[in-house]
Amino acid sequence: MCFNRVMAETHRILIIDDNPVDRDLFRRYLEVGHHFEVVEAKDSEQGFELLQADACDCILLDYNLPEVNGIEFLAKLVEMQGSVQVPVIMLTGQGDERVAVEAMKCGAADYLCKNRVDPLELEKAITNAIDKVALHLKIETQRQELASRNEVLERTTAELKRQMNHLEIMQGELRIAKHSAEQASRAKSAFLANMSHEIRTPMNGIVGMTDLLKHTTLTTEQEDYVGMIRQSADSLLQILNDILDFSKIEAGKLGLELIEFDLRETIGLIGQALAVRAADKQLELACRIAPDLPQKLVGDPGRLRQIVTNLAGNAIKFTERGEVVIDVTSNDATGCNDDGEIDLKITVRDTGIGIAPEKQQSIFEAFAQADSSTTRQFGGTGLGLAISSQLVEMMNGRIWVDSEEGHGATFYFTSRFGVGRSRQQPAKLSALCDLRALIVDDNETNRRILQELLANWQMKPEVALSGVDALEKMKQATAEGEPFRIILLDLMMPVMDGFSLAEHIRKLEEFRDTALIMISSAIRPGDNDKCKEYGICRNLLKPVIHSELLNTILDVIGESAVTEILGDDDGSNNQQRKLKILLAEDGIVNQRVAVGLLERRGHAVVVANNGREALEKLDTQPFDLVLMDVHMPKMDGYEATLAIRRLEQRSGTHMPIIAMTANAMKGDRERCLEAGMDGYLAKPVKPSQLFAVIDEMIND
Repeated sequence: MCFNRVMAETHRILIIDDNPVDRDLFRRYLEVGHHFEVVEAKDSEQGFELLQADACDCILLDYNLPEVNGIEFLAKLVEMQGSVQVPVIMLTGQGDERVAVEAMKCGAADYLCKNRVDPLELEKAITNAIDKVALHLKIETQRQELASRNEVLERTTAELKRQMNHLEIMQGELRIAKHSAEQASRAKSAFLANMSHEIRTPMNGIVGMTDLLKHTTLTTEQEDYVGMIRQSADSLLQILNDILDFSKIEAGKLGLELIEFDLRETIGLIGQALAVRAADKQLELACRIAPDLPQKLVGDPGRLRQIVTNLAGNAIKFTERGEVVIDVTSNDATGCNDDGEIDLKITVRDTGIGIAPEKQQSIFEAFAQADSSTTRQFGGTGLGLAISSQLVEMMNGRIWVDSEEGHGATFYFTSRFGVGRSRQQPAKLSALCDLRALIVDDNETNRRILQELLANWQMKPEVALSGVDALEKMKQATAEGEPFRIILLDLMMPVMDGFSLAEHIRKLEEFRDTALIMISSAIRPGDNDKCKEYGICRNLLKPVIHSELLNTILDVIGESAVTEILGDDDGSNNQQRKLKILLAEDGIVNQRVAVGLLERRGHAVVVANNGREALEKLDTQPFDLVLMDVHMPKMDGYEATLAIRRLEQRSGTHMPIIAMTANAMKGDRERCLEAGMDGYLAKPVKPSQLFAVIDEMIND
């Protein structure tokens, strides 16, 4: 085996790390100085093969290798090297002092934390390690000449002692610096965890109360307002999570969910959550989803929503006139691959200020914006695109931008998803076959999207560019004996807006029975009253959700809605046995939210304000299940759960306990389960998730 070539002018460095991102980062660090030759190995086996093939001057060794960790590799390397040593610098992302000590004991030349290494520090560490080996070789040579060069040997020994003292001082300083950095890291993690808890607690009240309000008797206008409050609350929570996400990404602790979701519903809700912002700037916001895409996908809808919301939100922010269009297609003409997966290509196009070519890469970096002045003019932290870029990479995709300054921007990203269970086309759609409809909108993009959507439902849509054009086409169609059954009206049109057109239509006897559906960029106070006045069946918000439009059309032609497409059932109507549930929660708002949701399902709820009260009530009353908050006065959820489990050791029973907490950082779920809880829900809690976990606990 070839090991050492420290006299070479160009040093050959072997990087052994199973993380390609880390390998690429260290390669780029080392190539800056142009005097390092870098080779890479993804695991210990490949590392030994490269060492056998050619000599190297230094090894950068990852501690967390699969199968054989860094310490085991180091021990085997020392055993094979004999008297000739290759300096090894141990790398780890943990910053664990015990690992450092163990590595040094096994012969490592140095120890570095990945997330605190810069190019100069890395080069210095490698140079010191190589110099140290060279020094040992020099000492060995001098020992062989001991008889004739005693005086030289003494001077060399003195120099060696000086170097060793200096090394000890450096190691001491390194330990102090590492300890300080670890303390700072712990303080940062504690702050983020506390911030996450403090944010999620009131957000649980907002989201929960809107869910309860949604199930009260509301007018159509009130329903729209409640829906927008809920969507805005979800968006706010997602924005606040950006800060936490960025910290998780930095620490490599961000994961993705794998759940089934409705693609069209998800994209449509994103558009509607942004509709008010677009309408405030008098922008057209449109969403197109290719008809051939599956209805159900498997992946992380929350992260998809986060990326699209960021891109579309930026597009609205930097556009003063024109339109913003979200377009979802397949990135592969063949659709699904052999593994049952599909690559989506999502495009967000705007007619805004554009981005200069030299700025188009830097905008994906943290805290970067195309122009520093935009921070003052438009606001923002510059984190959104950096997080989106990392998320896209985690979803096996890529993100890029095509733009010309002053002429808008088009952002593209791809991402891979599984395909959900196939849904057969609802039989109700047969009622739409050959149904004639007229789309009235002055925006070409909106006309094209709606025309494609209705044609995909086997309807016969035509388009009109204005109110005058619509009246002419309606009269012509009636004269030809093929009148339009449905008219889709855009509210905001020049010369003759949607209400004016509706008024003209209702004045004409031959059109009194024609169904009118308004599609508006913003639902204003009083709009629904005008809809009733002019006989408009429904006022829908742009960009319209496909299932909402479909059910509206079916309803106006006398068919019942296709409820299976909506996918928004919270389970509150499911038939199941009624439970007696103990809720341990100290927050009054969160108590009302949970009690409201559970009682609407038919369950009986008893509230305990802390862990001690929960134990007292369990001692006097029978319960089927406990919902346990974690942070409570007098006795927290962890202590209460441990006390319950100790009592059960004597009784031989088991009470299902579900954590319902604002603690949502990585590791919080595991801590709850280790404390003896059976399930975990992070606030704000969605009703569907709450009932699903309860059903799972009771069925088990």
